[in-house]
Amino acid sequence: LAFFHLVAAPSVKEVNALRKFLRYQAADPAEPKWNIIKNEYLDDTQPPRLPIDEDELILTDEVRRRIDLDVIGFFSERVSAMHEKLNVPYRRGVMLYGAPGNGKTSTLRYIGGQLPNIASYIFRPGEKVDDLDFEYALDTWRRNAPALLIVEDFDWLITKLNLSTVLNLLDGIEVPTAKGLMLIITTNHPEMLDSSLSNRPGRMD
Repeated sequence: LAFFHLVAAPSVKEVNALRKFLRYQAADPAEPKWNIIKNEYLDDTQPPRLPIDEDELILTDEVRRRIDLDVIGFFSERVSAMHEKLNVPYRRGVMLYGAPGNGKTSTLRYIGGQLPNIASYIFRPGEKVDDLDFEYALDTWRRNAPALLIVEDFDWLITKLNLSTVLNLLDGIEVPTAKGLMLIITTNHPEMLDSSLSNRPGRMD
């Protein structure tokens, strides 16, 4: 027997977005992927999320310890149980910063490879990105918790969006009980970010 579904949508864009979402849902969970969000849809591109050799990641012992404890360890059962017991939002924001070539991308690859069972998204906005695109990325991330969302070149993105809207969206995220949400932003120019974003616990820890 053959089965089919008839779907009504307000535009072709919504239909294509649904098709891509269904293909994503049907992907082999045994092969962790980076899920790419481009503006308001999940892109077909799903690069493999392969673990990298620790020797490829040249970091100081203290930085590596903080990544293992505060980022990778954030999704552990112990940390989940602690947040649930204390009834506090199970969410964290991390900023990777520094000049091009200092290891931000390699660090992200390391983190992704160490969390094969955590849904991982990369938001890659286009030139015409707007507040609704960012809201879509945050909503996709939240709905698939426990999940990791990476936003690269945040200093560029924030010039395209309304800062008050961005802050309100971040503050208004409803965190699912016992399901962690980790937001990682990268920037070459941390001095360009407003302190209300870059130096505020609960947004960037």
